[in-house]
Amino acid sequence: MNKRKLRALILTVGAIFMAFLLGNVTSQASTSRDQGVDWSKFQSNSGVFGYSTDKFVFSQAGGFYGGTNIPQTTYASQVASAQQAGKRVHTYLWDGVGGNMTNAKAMMAYYLPRVKTPKGSIVALDYEDGASNSVTANTNVILAQMALIKAAGYTPMLYSGKAYLNAHVNTSAIVKAYGNCLWLAEYPDYLVRTKPDYNWFPSMGGVAIFQFTSMYRITGYVNGVPQGLDGNVDLTGITKS
Repeated sequence: MNKRKLRALILTVGAIFMAFLLGNVTSQASTSRDQGVDWSKFQSNSGVFGYSTDKFVFSQAGGFYGGTNIPQTTYASQVASAQQAGKRVHTYLWDGVGGNMTNAKAMMAYYLPRVKTPKGSIVALDYEDGASNSVTANTNVILAQMALIKAAGYTPMLYSGKAYLNAHVNTSAIVKAYGNCLWLAEYPDYLVRTKPDYNWFPSMGGVAIFQFTSMYRITGYVNGVPQGLDGNVDLTGITKS
């Protein structure tokens, strides 16, 4: 084979490889940047959708508040509404157990049989208030709860803010055990934002979902103050679980 033909062959193979590579990158980017919303009782029985392009919904099943498990009466109907709308639907729980292992296990024993989303779906722990003074105790509680979620057939995640986790939890131990399992909130402001501003991304290991605003869209007004909807972006495709 002469040099001219060899060079042409190399260029052709290179072009095919680059097209394949770029195609994969484009495909991955399009499948791992889906956006979605999360709901609590404030989004009513049927929930409030963000935009037609949204792909997933998290609905709050309830949580542990002041020493008591308090379920959300809107959970079942919100899950049904999201499913009817063709969204991928997941669950989250307010995790106000601090570092108390007894309460943590009792909470999971109460809620896991009541999860309405499909097996394999995410069950996220909303750990953003009530942490104990012991980072070790807080971390051990979360690890135990996530193990119970996984054993029940669901995908465990941990929701919070970066600063709160850094102050109260050994997140490296959580990520070591469960990989990209963090759902973190960080907002640049309280203006309406329909897309994430990655300049405000809470950079740390293990982030799978970025909650980039609490004003994804305005859903109403209370005493003239606009009320918003949380907006989230799936960075890894975890909401397809």
